[in-house]
Amino acid sequence: MANILQVNEREAILTLAAQGWAIRRIARELKIHRHTVQRYLQQSKEDSKCTTISTAGSPPKCTISTAGKTGRKSRCDALAQVIEAKVERGLSAQRIYQDLKIEVLFSGSYESVKRFVRRLRKADPARVWRARKDRAGLCAVPPLRAQLSPALL
Repeated sequence: MANILQVNEREAILTLAAQGWAIRRIARELKIHRHTVQRYLQQSKEDSKCTTISTAGSPPKCTISTAGKTGRKSRCDALAQVIEAKVERGLSAQRIYQDLKIEVLFSGSYESVKRFVRRLRKADPARVWRARKDRAGLCAVPPLRAQLSPALL
């Protein structure tokens, strides 16, 4: 059958993934579609969740390990206090990104700032993250010009 991989190909997928290879890179090297690689990796994760043997009449008990966050550290972590202060003032993620590019020569992307701001807001949903509005209905956020030093004006 062409739609089921051979054992050596499955083992190669798992070995390369364990070495930290990306799904696309594995697919390219083994000349397999990336969705197939993804499916076999997902299938191996599901198989490895159940670590205890079931007894007759009882389903297996699955233990899921959550060792912490995986992946790269965000470039926004170093600027967490600055970003949180700007969110507190009611600035949007786009505005925060623009300010970071100017103020601290931020080298990260807008998407990373957007994800960081979303995570902040999701962590404390009861908190109100909006700027106060004045009597005219305008946000009480000072313009960018007032934030720049006089030497730059």
